[in-house]
Amino acid sequence: MSQGCTQNGHGLIQAVDIAIRFKMRIQSRAQQTALAWMLLLSALLVTYFPCFSGGWHYDDHPNILDNPNVHLRSWDTSAIRQTFFWQDDHPGARPRLQRPLAYFSFAINWYFGQDRVCGYHIVNFMIHFVTAGILYLVCRQLVSLPRVGGRSAVLAHPAACLAALFWAVHPVHVTAVTYIVQRMASMAGMFTIICIYAYLQGRLSGGTAFQTCCRFGAAAICAGLAISTKENAALLPISILLLEMLIIQHDPSVRAVRPVVLIAVALVIFATISVLIAEPAALLNGYGHRPYTPVERVLTESRVILFYLKLLFYPLLSGFTLIHDVQVSTSLWSPWTTSASIFCLVVSAVWAVVWLAHRHPLAALGILFFLANHAIEASFIPLELVYEHRNYIPSMFIFIFPAMLIVRVFMYFQYNRCLQTLMALSGALIIATVGHTTFAYNRVFISDLHLWRDNALKAPGLSVVQNNYGTALMRLGLTGKAVSAFKQAIRQDRYFNLTQRGLAHYNLGLYYENVAGDDVTALACFKEAIRRAYSSKLMGAALAMSQLRNGELKNALTTIERGLAQWPEDPAYLTALATLQIIRHQWLPALETIHRLRRAEPLAAGPFGFYGDVYGHLGDPHKAIFFWNWYARCGGRRWVADLALVNLYHQTGQEQRAQMTAGRLSESEEYRNWLSRRVSKSDAGILTELITPELKTK
Repeated sequence: MSQGCTQNGHGLIQAVDIAIRFKMRIQSRAQQTALAWMLLLSALLVTYFPCFSGGWHYDDHPNILDNPNVHLRSWDTSAIRQTFFWQDDHPGARPRLQRPLAYFSFAINWYFGQDRVCGYHIVNFMIHFVTAGILYLVCRQLVSLPRVGGRSAVLAHPAACLAALFWAVHPVHVTAVTYIVQRMASMAGMFTIICIYAYLQGRLSGGTAFQTCCRFGAAAICAGLAISTKENAALLPISILLLEMLIIQHDPSVRAVRPVVLIAVALVIFATISVLIAEPAALLNGYGHRPYTPVERVLTESRVILFYLKLLFYPLLSGFTLIHDVQVSTSLWSPWTTSASIFCLVVSAVWAVVWLAHRHPLAALGILFFLANHAIEASFIPLELVYEHRNYIPSMFIFIFPAMLIVRVFMYFQYNRCLQTLMALSGALIIATVGHTTFAYNRVFISDLHLWRDNALKAPGLSVVQNNYGTALMRLGLTGKAVSAFKQAIRQDRYFNLTQRGLAHYNLGLYYENVAGDDVTALACFKEAIRRAYSSKLMGAALAMSQLRNGELKNALTTIERGLAQWPEDPAYLTALATLQIIRHQWLPALETIHRLRRAEPLAAGPFGFYGDVYGHLGDPHKAIFFWNWYARCGGRRWVADLALVNLYHQTGQEQRAQMTAGRLSESEEYRNWLSRRVSKSDAGILTELITPELKTK
C-alpha cells in the first residue's frame, strides 16, 4: 500500500517536472494565450468554413429580412432607437423593447450590407471565436488556483486549451453560430464569459483599489450588455455565486465573504433583473397557443436536459437538427423516463453539492453551472421545448474537469512515450471526429432545401418541418413534392406552436392559385387557414385577394375591412382595397387608397401599377404611361406593364412604341401562360392577377 502511494507520488512529481519543462518552452502567459487563440482560430476556420456560404433560414425572416425596424439606413437617433423595439404581428400590439443589443447588431449589419448574408456570418463567427478565447482565459485562471490545481496548477494552460477547444468545435453550437438569428444566444454568451473573466480579475488579481473597481465595473457593464442581448443572461448572479462558493472563497489570497451574504446578494440581484426584464402578465399567456400545460412543460424539460447531455458527450450527426421532435410528458410516469430523468437530475445536483464540491470543485462547477443556466429556458415559461443553441452558456464549464483529468493522466505516463503517443493520437482523433461532425452539420445550413430535407428525415412527425420542407421545394419549382409535403403536414396536424396550424393550408392555397390556376380550391384552402390561425395578417390578406379572384366582392370587402381595422396601414390589405375599388370603378377612393399604400410601401412597384390603371380609366393616358413605366422599373412584372402600355401607346398615337411593346409582349412566356388561363377567369380575376404582387410561401 505504502509502496503504491510512493510510486504514485513519484509519478505525480515526474508529471509536474515534465510540465515545468514544457512550460519553459513557452516562457510567458502572453505566448500561451497567443498560441491558444491561434489554435482556436485555426480549428474554428476549418470546422465552420461551410457556414460562410449559408443562407437565411426560418426565424431569420421575421427577425431580420422582414423586420423594418432593423433596416437601418441612417445614424440619426430616432432610427437607432427604433432598432431596439420589436413589433408583434398581432392587432393592437405595441412596439416593445426586446433584446435591443442583438437587434442593433443586426441593424449595423443591414446598414453596411443589407441582406447580403456573408457579413452576418462573419460577425457570428467572430463572436464565437472571441467567446472561445475568453473561455480559455477563464478556464486557465480557474485551474491555476490552489483549490483546483494544487501542485498540478502548471497544467492550467494545456487543460484550459483542451477544454476551450472541445467546447468551441462542438456541433451543439452550430445553431448558435451558423443560424444567424441565434446571434442572440452567442452574443449573450460572449458578454457572459467576459463578465465572468472581469469578475475573476477583480477578485483574484492584485492591484490598486482603482484597478479593482474598474474590473468590477467592466463586469457590471458586460452583465448589462448580456442581459440586453438575451434574457437568460439574468442568471449571471447565480453563475458568479457558484464560482464564489465552489472555488473563489477557498483561495487563501482572497478575502472571504460569508456564504449567507453571497447567496442573499445573488438572489436579490437576480430577482431585481427578472422583475425589470420580465412581463409577468405575459408569462403564462403564451400557453394559449401551446399543446401542453406549464406542469407538462417542466416535466418534459427534465428529459430534454438529459437529451442535451447526450448531445454534448455523444455528438453524432444524426442527433442534431434545427427543430427536434419530443414526446410531451403528461405525468411522472408518461413516459416513464420522466421520473427517471428527474431522479437523475436531483441526484446529480445533490452529489455535486455534497461530495464533488469538496473533492473535485471543477466537476461540481460543470454540473451545477449547466443545470443553473438552464433554469429559465427549462422552466414554466411557454417557450419551445428543445433548441440546441440553449446549451451555449450552460455548457461552458462542462468540459473543464474532463480536460484537466486527461492532461493529468497524459503527464502521469510521461515515462512511457508509446502510451503517451497513443493517448495523444486518440485525443486528436476524437477532436477531429467532433470537428468533422460540426463541419458536416454546417453544410446542412447551406440552403433551405438542405436544412429542411435533413430536418424532415430526423423529425418527420412534425407538421411545421414538413411545411417548411414543402416551402423550400416550392421555391425551387418542385411543386409535386412540395404539395405532398404540405398535405403530409395537414394530415399529421402536430405542432408545438398552434399559431402555425394554418401554414400548410395557406401554402397549398398559393400553389392552387399561382401554379395550378384553381382559384376555387385555393379559396377553400385560404378559408381553412384562417379558421385555424384567424389572427394571421398574412393569411387574411391572401383570403381577401382570393375572394376578389373568385368574384366574391362583398366577402372580400368584409375581410379587408376586418383586416384594416386591426392593421390600418398594412400594405397587403391596402392593396386588396385598392384592387376592389378599381374593380368597382371607384376611381377617386382608389387614388386615396393608393396614396396610403405608397406611404406604407414607398419602394414597392404595386402602387405605380395602380396609378397607371386608374389614370388610364380617368382619361389621362400620358400619366398612365408614366406610371406603368415606373412600375416596370421598380421591379414590377414587365409583361404586365407592356400589356397596359400597348393600348395606351395606341391611344396617344405612338404606333412605333406600340409595335415594339407588342413584339416584346408576344415573346414573354409568362404572358403566354397567363393568356392560356384567361378564359377561365372573371374580369376581376384578371385585374387582380395583373396588378397585385404574388404572395410568398411561408
